[in-house]
Amino acid sequence: MTETVTTILLDGIFQNSAYNVKECRLVGLIDLDQGDSYVQGMMKAYLNKLISVGVSGFRFDASKHMWPKDLKAILDGLDNLRSDIFGPNQRPFAVHEVINRGGEAVKAADYIEIGPYTNFNFGAIVAQAIWSHEDLSVLGQLSPGYE
Repeated sequence: MTETVTTILLDGIFQNSAYNVKECRLVGLIDLDQGDSYVQGMMKAYLNKLISVGVSGFRFDASKHMWPKDLKAILDGLDNLRSDIFGPNQRPFAVHEVINRGGEAVKAADYIEIGPYTNFNFGAIVAQAIWSHEDLSVLGQLSPGYE
């Protein structure tokens, strides 16, 4: 497996294939199969335990390496937040880290239906505007790829 991962990373195939991004052990890291019902059940149980003690939201790191349908299945299986703290029928908040610098097989837009995502392009454009002493009002009208 290590040879395959190394080849994929060195050949630049990794970011050009959504399958490789989601199914490959990124830099050799061990991965959970979120598509497996047992794994989903364990993840839901853990997140629901956190909800039961008052946690109201989660940040999913490296969501681009997980299939959106699997993340949705996990999120759909979460309990409502504690009504004694947040009121009745409140859902947990989830945000997804999806690095999308453009030209990659996995797009941040693939994840918008399951919740908001971090936009790494936005930080770069804000920094550029500040360093260039631009009128910051230009940030209200961002070009495609920064929304």
